Amino acid sequence: MSHSTVLPRELKITIPRPCVCAHRGGGKLAPENSMEAYKNAVRLGAHMLEIDLRRTKDGILILQHKEDISEVSDGKGSVASYTYEQLLQFDYGYQFKDLDGNYSFRGKGVKIVKLTQVLDYFRSEKPDLLFYFDIKQAGIMPEV
Repeated sequence: MSHSTVLPRELKITIPRPCVCAHRGGGKLAPENSMEAYKNAVRLGAHMLEIDLRRTKDGILILQHKEDISEVSDGKGSVASYTYEQLLQFDYGYQFKDLDGNYSFRGKGVKIVKLTQVLDYFRSEKPDLLFYFDIKQAGIMPEV
């Protein structure tokens, strides 16, 4: 099944050239797909944010690259086996190593991010910011 969106003719998107897109928010500078990473990317001049999307057990769209949360947090298992509220118990800065090899975000309160959180934040902070959604799970596209 294919989905398409018809944009109004008056909608014009200006993409700067070159366009700087922060992949996962710039995952080498802050924990990937975190608010900390996206805020830092915008502070450094990114024009676009690349965001990985998955769905939780209770249907919430969250920012997560891989299905297994152990690669980015102190939790274990798949995103789809947890509700959003359950995912909030994990430290999403736990596995991050900065450029000096330090675990500089452990215990700093980095949490899983809902898609609505990042969109709402940047809608008011930087309304001209562009987004690139990398949909990691079947069935998400109609919601995005």
